[in-house]
Amino acid sequence: MSRELTERSLALISSGQIVEAGRLAVTAVEQAPDDWYAHYVLGMCLRFAQDYAKACASHSRANELSPGQPSVLLALAIARQLNGEYPEAIESLRLALEIDGDYVNAYNTLAMTQKLMGAFEKAAYNYDAGAKALARVIVKALRNAEDSPRLPHFDEMAELSTNYAMFGAMYLAANAAVDGISWPTGEMALRDERTQEFRGWYWQDHRTTDGKMTRLFLPNYFNTFYARLQADSQYANLMGNRSTVLRLMGNAQEAAEHLREAETFGRR
Repeated sequence: MSRELTERSLALISSGQIVEAGRLAVTAVEQAPDDWYAHYVLGMCLRFAQDYAKACASHSRANELSPGQPSVLLALAIARQLNGEYPEAIESLRLALEIDGDYVNAYNTLAMTQKLMGAFEKAAYNYDAGAKALARVIVKALRNAEDSPRLPHFDEMAELSTNYAMFGAMYLAANAAVDGISWPTGEMALRDERTQEFRGWYWQDHRTTDGKMTRLFLPNYFNTFYARLQADSQYANLMGNRSTVLRLMGNAQEAAEHLREAETFGRR
């Protein structure tokens, strides 16, 4: 019964009915005071009602009942940030990232908190770290196979997204039995677009004349990577937020580059 109430409460939050959502969440906690999820959902209701101190208390209780859940630690950090408890928010995020080093939203919130503290260089670093975490998430999910989906050429690719695609490729190569990596030429990409020569493959491994194993990342790897970046708002948010921090640091040209990236990948 408690779980049913919490799910109904979350649905009401999504529709903007915060007061009714909070009423159901309070009932869920009363029915199951040791249910971490009920406290977590109540904390969400309190946060959206802008009662940040009570939201912190509810999320802290959820974390006590079920320690080490990154989603709970993130929610606690957001509530603490909104309540002006910046060092405490950063500590919650540090714990979340110790558990899940690829938790993109935790990096975003960490950087945002550091920005609010005036630590612009640290914020810029962690927005970039979040984008790299997103790259790892994307490439670890790829299934390299001939019948993998082929995605069309991405016409609006930019230097930043290409750099993150290359970072993801290097991450994969570092965890594979290969000695080096290589990239497709423009001619190869155009030929593959016309002939579908490489099918759905993301990469191919081959030995060079000196016997070393080299991994060639194919056009479909890059096309798929760009499509995944555009699939939701995470990358665009990271780039847009980093643009703001870079502007505050006085790096106008780099800030403009990140803003263009955010606008390109924000068009879904």
